[in-house]
Amino acid sequence: MSEFRTLSKTSSDFAPYLLGTFSKDKRALPVQTLNVNSQSETVTFKVVPVSEIERPPLVSFVFQIFKVRHFLLVLTPVFLVLMKLINSGIILNKSIVGFMVFGVILAFISTNLRNEFADHVLGGDRVLPQGGSRAIQKGWITAEGIKKISMGFLILACLY
Repeated sequence: MSEFRTLSKTSSDFAPYLLGTFSKDKRALPVQTLNVNSQSETVTFKVVPVSEIERPPLVSFVFQIFKVRHFLLVLTPVFLVLMKLINSGIILNKSIVGFMVFGVILAFISTNLRNEFADHVLGGDRVLPQGGSRAIQKGWITAEGIKKISMGFLILACLY
């Protein structure tokens, strides 16, 4: 059974509800946000049990939160740079190129996830119904979970 809870930014429960850390078995889905990113900001949350949240199949979930459709935004310039280097006669080590491309993809995923987190916390995705991947707003994952995954991908990108 779900319940509604309205919290102001000054409330001690505001951040845990916004980040999804207030409970392990419940999620707070933002329904309405007023006075975004101000001291008088208030958010009405619909608190639902995690068991009641409908999740998409894993592949759809991954494609949506990683924004795979946007990979061309980073892979096109990488491809053009590689073609320019090959055309200039610069010899490239295939394994180094592979690691470089993989590292760029990891960094891009990390950046997208961090942006998803920031847009949720700052209110942009909570106000705009088409903003972001909607994964946090639908309760598929918590904002804190997105932040941790983003940090993991950033660490992996730095290792590459």
